[in-house]
Amino acid sequence: MLEVPGSRGEANLVEKCKLCGRVNTLSILTDLFKSYKIEQNEKFQQIAVFDCRGLEPIDFDPRDEWTATSVETGSAFAEIDLSEKEWVDFDDKAMEAVEIGEMAVQFTTVRDPKKK
Repeated sequence: MLEVPGSRGEANLVEKCKLCGRVNTLSILTDLFKSYKIEQNEKFQQIAVFDCRGLEPIDFDPRDEWTATSVETGSAFAEIDLSEKEWVDFDDKAMEAVEIGEMAVQFTTVRDPKKK
């Protein structure tokens, strides 16, 4: 976490506008993380909430350290790298490939995330 200048707060991202001097922040609300559910596959699902002050995100770079569980066998997969927004592995119990593919991102405004 980074300290927000002129405040007692902290944020995951702190940026100062070179034109106007305003400090903009983004905080990841980790207590609102949700799992992606296969039952809602191919639909956008909320998995994270960001508190954005002066910023509007346009893309999400998932990178590494994701986990997944096979729907068929319950096999766990750890340290998944989604930097290419896709991933393939092999489930030894099911004797078939498992994958995350065609990952798309959508941002929506949430007014009061604690009430969701």
